[in-house]
Amino acid sequence: MDIVHNFSGLPTEELFGLAQRENNSKRLNLLVNRFQAKHVPCDPVKSLALFDALAEQIKITDDPDSILVIGFAETATAIGAQVAVKLGAEYYIHTTREDFPVEYLCADFSEEHSHASAQRLYTDKSDLFEGIRHIVFVDDELTTGKTIINFIRALSGKVAGDVKYHAVCIVNGQNDENSRIFSDMGIDVAYLVKIEDTLTDMNTPLDFIKEQPVKPIPVNKGYELIEIRCQRDARLGIKPDEYISFCQEAAGCVEKYITPGTKVDVIGTEEFMFPAIFAAARLQKNGVQVTCHSTTRSPIVPGKGNYPLHRRYDLTSLYEKDRRTFIYDLAPCDAAVVMCDSRDIPPESLDLLMTCIDAKKILLVKVLY
Repeated sequence: MDIVHNFSGLPTEELFGLAQRENNSKRLNLLVNRFQAKHVPCDPVKSLALFDALAEQIKITDDPDSILVIGFAETATAIGAQVAVKLGAEYYIHTTREDFPVEYLCADFSEEHSHASAQRLYTDKSDLFEGIRHIVFVDDELTTGKTIINFIRALSGKVAGDVKYHAVCIVNGQNDENSRIFSDMGIDVAYLVKIEDTLTDMNTPLDFIKEQPVKPIPVNKGYELIEIRCQRDARLGIKPDEYISFCQEAAGCVEKYITPGTKVDVIGTEEFMFPAIFAAARLQKNGVQVTCHSTTRSPIVPGKGNYPLHRRYDLTSLYEKDRRTFIYDLAPCDAAVVMCDSRDIPPESLDLLMTCIDAKKILLVKVLY
């Protein structure tokens, strides 16, 4: 894999590794970011610093009130939120694969290579695009850019004709042809790492020793429930300062249950990543040994040795019991904090996740809208 630029401040081999997708004929492999707080348990402070470094690559000199940041579900929802905070954007919103009332549907498009290709943008705000001069799409990886082009087409007629589009990603693997298409469309690109020939790497079989996934048998474990209300759902659009205020409140509730010096794992759920990373970072600053990651829809083959993911736990979703989800590389800890905004958590799905967690204390932070 040829590295053209790396502005992340981290060695490329430390930042990410190549892993094999499970049963995806469109794209065999994926880059696993070790500091994204998604698949790999990691230091949340370093995650936020990485997202800040990405925001610093974006060159917008206009009034921030003219900026709308859109994160891509599910892996870039937290990156997009922190970018919006750093830019001081007017609104942050992220796409979703969840269902909302059809009258809220704003754009429906496809992420063609994904295991779950449908992407939708919902909003209940009639003025979401009012006064917006810059739309900043944030994703973890840009390979061809087809998803963003599909998104722009889906927004046609809903935004002003002179809106400037920006594609922002941690890893940019566009080839010259795809870059020219973006240039011709007037789409600015900002990134931390530039890679050549990503598609070749994404479809070259990997040489590694596979691990068998863990298929847990659900056990009804005890946990402490914390319920907290959030006034706005980021999937419908939220002001970044309001999102930060909510995250501070949620982190404050968690802090009361955690002893400094203990080992804690904070787990987000699917698209609900940013509050978990924020809470984990605050715990770390208070002297807690903390890691953060999230459940995911991404089925990745686990492997041995110098491979990014070593142990996969097969789950069902806390949002929909018939949906497969996964969590990777859980480790024993003193306390685990699960943060979820599912409106109706299936009990059997919760039992499956709790079964996999090896902690003396488990907190479930349930967000109410």
